Formats: sequence, structure tokens, C-alpha cells
Amino acid sequence: MNKQTKIALFVLGLLVAVAASIDIRRGNPKPVTIIKVAATATYESRTFGYSFEYPKDFFVREYSGSRVSVGLPLLEGFDPLVNVETVSGTSNSFDEFALERGRSFCAATETGYAYDCGGVISDRPYKTKKGSEGREIYLALVRMDVASGARELMAFGPLYVFNISADYPRQPFTALLVYQPLSAALGEHDKKLDPEAVAQQVFVGKIETR
Repeated sequence: MNKQTKIALFVLGLLVAVAASIDIRRGNPKPVTIIKVAATATYESRTFGYSFEYPKDFFVREYSGSRVSVGLPLLEGFDPLVNVETVSGTSNSFDEFALERGRSFCAATETGYAYDCGGVISDRPYKTKKGSEGREIYLALVRMDVASGARELMAFGPLYVFNISADYPRQPFTALLVYQPLSAALGEHDKKLDPEAVAQQVFVGKIETR
């Protein structure tokens, strides 16, 4: 090995050592997580005067004039992951009316269990990215073992409530509700959809004709 080769190897070793010391002092860089924002589609209801955006890799199905679901198609049927529903009725107040309807969404039975909603866990003002104001509500959900009578306290929500009673003077109260069906909250699904991903894109008001 000649002198020039020895010098070259010494310099290379020195560079490797320096690089290693820098790596030890600074630590290995953490991998960068790239968050891809999903493209969105828009659903509009001119009948009830609202619209919302939802991730484009999901689908919308209209079950009736007053209820639509965002979810995924199945080989047989449709898997609703978030419901957007307009309801009307009577009660002592709008808040009481909205809670009554919210509780009705979590009354269900399955093999060996019965579900029912009770009191309010939290209730706070909510404003969408489109500027519409409403409420975000969580309810106490009780799961009862039918055989033993044992009860387990859970939570149902969030339930997003928008008061649109002013647009329907013939009805005492009318609400636009955005929520996750109990079947979606409890069941296993290939994909999940946070109800707030829909609720935050809700716009309540007149939809301009294009």
C-alpha cells in the first residue's frame, strides 16, 4: 500500500468518524409523515336548504327526502357511516326536542345486549368551517347485558345539531342533525368516517342556483 493510498484511507475514515459523531449528537432524523388531504365532493339539498362536503372516496345515498347517509356500497346494500337528517316535531323547547331525537338514535338491540341513551355528558356551541352555528352533544349510552342485567356506561356522539326552525314556520321545531349511526359506532368497518369531517363542512342557508 503506497503513501497516497494510506492518506486517502485515513481521510475517508476521518470523514466517516465525523459523520458518525454528528449523527450521534443530532440524532437520526425522524421520518416525515405526509398527510394527503382527501378530495371532496358536495351534496346539496335545495328542499331543506343545506349543503355539506364529504371525502370523495365515500358515497352518498338518499334514503328519504329528509335523510341522507355518507358511507360505502356493499355487495348487498349500503354501509352508512354518517347520517345527515332533517327532523321536525313538538316539545317544550328546541333543545329538549333535539335531545329527544338524539336519544332515539341510540335505542337499539343486538344479540344479548340492549342499548339506550340517558343524560347529556357534554353540550357546547359548535361552528362549522362554513360559518353555520349549532351544538355538539355527547350523550350517556348504556349497554345492558340482557341475560345478567349488568350495565356498562359508554358514550354516544358527537351529535351535531343545527336549528333550522325559522325556515319551517308550520312546524314548531325543525333540526338538521349530523351523527354516526350506532351500527357504525359499534361495528367493524373497512373504513371509518369521523362525523365531524362532515359536520365541519355543513352550510345551512339558501343555496344559489347555478
